[in-house]
Amino acid sequence: DRSIYRPGQTLYFKGIVINTDGTTNKIIPNFKTTVTLYDVNYQKVENVTLTSNEYGSIQGTFTLPSGDLNGQMTISAGGYG
Repeated sequence: DRSIYRPGQTLYFKGIVINTDGTTNKIIPNFKTTVTLYDVNYQKVENVTLTSNEYGSIQGTFTLPSGDLNGQMTISAGGYG
């Protein structure tokens, strides 16, 4: 929802879980996935496990750490079903 966040602020994220075979995409409801926040040095800061809703959507928040290096952080999602 913004381009720059400051330490201690809340980062809101949303995603859609899909399965693709190269030609078609399908949403995946009730899919368990882990979303991880990484710092500037790609060290894990925090993770949260979420389950997609009936429309394949997930959403959550992270509170950005204070006292770490400023710069580009990364959010990554991986799943298991």
